[in-house]
Amino acid sequence: MSTEAWENRYTVRKFSETNREINPKHLEYLETALNNLPYQCNIKSDLWIYLGSSDRDLEFRKWLMENIYNMHNEKHNFKEHMLPVYQAPAIMLCAKTGRAWLDTPGIKSHNTFVNQSRPKRDIDDIANRAEGMFTGVIISTMLNFGYKVGTFRCTDGLERDTPSDKLEYFTNYIKDRYETELANMFQTAEPDRFKFDPGTIVAFGPEDEKYIDIKTGKALKQGTNKAEWNGYGFHSYKITGRTTYDIPSCIFQ
Repeated sequence: MSTEAWENRYTVRKFSETNREINPKHLEYLETALNNLPYQCNIKSDLWIYLGSSDRDLEFRKWLMENIYNMHNEKHNFKEHMLPVYQAPAIMLCAKTGRAWLDTPGIKSHNTFVNQSRPKRDIDDIANRAEGMFTGVIISTMLNFGYKVGTFRCTDGLERDTPSDKLEYFTNYIKDRYETELANMFQTAEPDRFKFDPGTIVAFGPEDEKYIDIKTGKALKQGTNKAEWNGYGFHSYKITGRTTYDIPSCIFQ
């Protein structure tokens, strides 16, 4: 198995505008993988949503980028948008509930799971671990299928202006659009009792040809240039696995 996809991995900042195809078979594989990942203590307090390039999906993705996934550089007076949140062919969005919507000790009483009371701190810790695990699996799966990938967790836009209104909109959108799916997932709790917070986004698809060396197929040399797309400012530089120092992340002896 080749390691080239990993050795040439970087955070893609702009995807192709002409090659938008995502193989449905690849999405089926990803769905199966995510539905069979382990959960610590069988606790679930987040969920993942696929958003593609339909008009409805793009409308919501545009709202996410404009209202949540952006940051403002006061020194350079530059508003950086996490552009792939809106512009990539497809994304996976993590929505977090802040408390468990599934918390089962594995015991059934009259065909109903018996919930245990757990401290919110424990729920937050377990949710963060699950979010990281799912993110890693999504990245790995899509890289192995040959797509370019970008991960985004910069949600500074949420804290500006009216954060409570943005969270209310985010929550209501998910509840209204995915009412049937949530009813099926939240079998031990009522979806209406929960609020949703935006988490990690993994964007994937073919990269914009402008940022690829057509001879090698690899990323162009890293830069710090500002760029603009349809009026949205963004940075087009590359972030690799070992950006500043060539330091490993694991020990093999």
